[in-house]
Amino acid sequence: MENDLVDRPTDIVIREIQAHDLTRVAAVHLLAFPDSALSMLGTEAIRRYYELSMGARVLKTRSKPQPSLPLLTSPKLHHFGILAIAVHPQRQGLGIGKLLMDQAEAEARRYGYQEMDLTVSPRNRQAIQFYERLNWKKFSKDSVWKGEMRKFLAS
Repeated sequence: MENDLVDRPTDIVIREIQAHDLTRVAAVHLLAFPDSALSMLGTEAIRRYYELSMGARVLKTRSKPQPSLPLLTSPKLHHFGILAIAVHPQRQGLGIGKLLMDQAEAEARRYGYQEMDLTVSPRNRQAIQFYERLNWKKFSKDSVWKGEMRKFLAS
């Protein structure tokens, strides 16, 4: 079964993005974030954005080099920040997003971070529920939540 990735975790590889991945990464970005400001700039702008993030992670299956799934991470001063996570719509619901988030959390722990953060569109209920299932909490500096979420890592 083509979408049976969760049952075959040995088929999953998470590695750094390479130049030959950029076109597919941009395509997945457009599908995952069609209304984002970056998407409005077009494929070439997206490709260049990810080119600047070449140390980021990309997930592929070993059996088929299916669409690249970017996970960009950026260490902040005190927080380990998730800049973007996208799973091709045809691959959503298979546990891939959780694998990517688990990888990011492992990286944060490896570097000694005690807190992670990300920003999600407040309109993206599916993503918010996904993060909440992974123990992320909404964070707001004032009375209006603007999509910032945090996860505290136990030592």
